[in-house]
Amino acid sequence: MSDAEVAQLADRVDRAPAGGDVVGVLFTVFLILLVTDILGFTKVFPFTRSIR
Repeated sequence: MSDAEVAQLADRVDRAPAGGDVVGVLFTVFLILLVTDILGFTKVFPFTRSIR
């Protein structure tokens, strides 16, 4: 990589968001808990019924 390419890459990294998408993380956690609730491994949500 040339010096200009390295500087451009460093600039992109500096402008990138640090934490990621919070809504996506919360949705993923919700889906994992929902699936484990339906499978009967947890009892987090009162609106689900276990398949066991």
